[in-house]
Amino acid sequence: MNIHRRVAAQLMIALALLQPSLAAAAAPEPALRTLRFSREDEDWRWLAQGSREHDPFDAIKYIALPGNTALGLGADVRIYGEHYTNENYGTGVHINDYAQTRALLHADLRLTDHWRVFTQLQHEDVPGREGGPRRVIDRNDLDINQGFVEYANDKGWLRLGRQELRIGAGRVIAPRDGFLNTRQPLDGARLQYRLPAGRVELFSFHQVQVKPRLFDDSSGGMPHWWGGQFTPALKGAGAPTLELYFLGYDNPKGTYWDGAARELRRTVGTRLFMQRKGWDHDLEANYQFGTFGTGHISAWSLNSEGGYTFDHRLKPRLGWYLSLNSGDRKAGDGELNTYRPFMGRNPWGQFAPYGFPNADGIQWNLAIQPQPGLKLTARQFLVWRNSAADGLYTGGFLVFRPGNPAQSTHIGTQSELLAEYDHSRHLRVTAAISHAQAGRYIQQGTVGKSIDYGALVLLYRF
Repeated sequence: MNIHRRVAAQLMIALALLQPSLAAAAAPEPALRTLRFSREDEDWRWLAQGSREHDPFDAIKYIALPGNTALGLGADVRIYGEHYTNENYGTGVHINDYAQTRALLHADLRLTDHWRVFTQLQHEDVPGREGGPRRVIDRNDLDINQGFVEYANDKGWLRLGRQELRIGAGRVIAPRDGFLNTRQPLDGARLQYRLPAGRVELFSFHQVQVKPRLFDDSSGGMPHWWGGQFTPALKGAGAPTLELYFLGYDNPKGTYWDGAARELRRTVGTRLFMQRKGWDHDLEANYQFGTFGTGHISAWSLNSEGGYTFDHRLKPRLGWYLSLNSGDRKAGDGELNTYRPFMGRNPWGQFAPYGFPNADGIQWNLAIQPQPGLKLTARQFLVWRNSAADGLYTGGFLVFRPGNPAQSTHIGTQSELLAEYDHSRHLRVTAAISHAQAGRYIQQGTVGKSIDYGALVLLYRF
């Protein structure tokens, strides 16, 4: 029996275990009104009981239909203005000013207490960009970002269809977001099931290839992702959050500085998050193994992110972020050591000219909150190659600069100032300026200029 049939059989067994009962929401109204990053995780049926707070969008968040059916509508609209001087360290145009535009429109049809259909459309463009839209990440005229059927009760849920996926802090798997314009959908199945010992999640997906035209996205022939995660129910006041996961990845044509071949990669990892007396710490480590063509894979990653928040009216927080990601030790030796997240969020700031693979870095940062809703952050990065024999990769896992053991490992430094203002639950304004100083490794290339970057982002959600 192939892996698709095994996963389908396991999901059907799990569905049979779900008992037909629905837990009533007991959260206070402000928490119920939270607009989540993953809009499919919202549930606005509580508005049927009335609301103490008035919001002009309540009329479309809960639309009562005949029987026990209800419809909820919503959207995320983003304008992301960007400025580059010496984009890609000077390999692009000298000056590039443009605006990314994105609209995500969703409808949540609740057929019964247990069954629903969730649909989300996406539209993205980059008017004014010198050189036009970049492949995959910039433009999608109109397509289905999510479209799934769900069965749910108080023990969990099963979703079948096109979806987004985020594991833990999003370092290994997350929807493409941030300074990238298009989101990354997946086609497949996902199960979440609650046990007394904790929460289990299983999934099997094919990556969707995002194309620029109308309704032309597809997952045929694309990489296959599968795996699971277990989150134990740790007890006690201040108990940390622990996550254990296994992930599989089958890419018909993986491409690295070491070459191109079929890639069968497995990842085992754990994440521990804790908060105590002003301290917070998020620690994640994983190991990857498998095959790359006729050779083997042995790669790893370690991330430590944390800080201390002082007891002061400005709520100053002094923090750090250490990210270590293995690179290939020797090209052509029959073993690939380049670490690769499936589609993780980038740790290198508001914009990033490079991605996770073969990149080590340390960040220190200071944040204050001068008034409610406003957060100001200053941060600096120092980044170097993990292995001089491996190249430098983009956020999309393309080889950006070749590997050369004779060259420096120093990629560069990056300084950034960031302002984030939540005007309301609907409107967020973000402004950032960054300077990426080219290190010796970048300067040893054909072009090695430093990058100046600025961004102004308006995000309106309802």
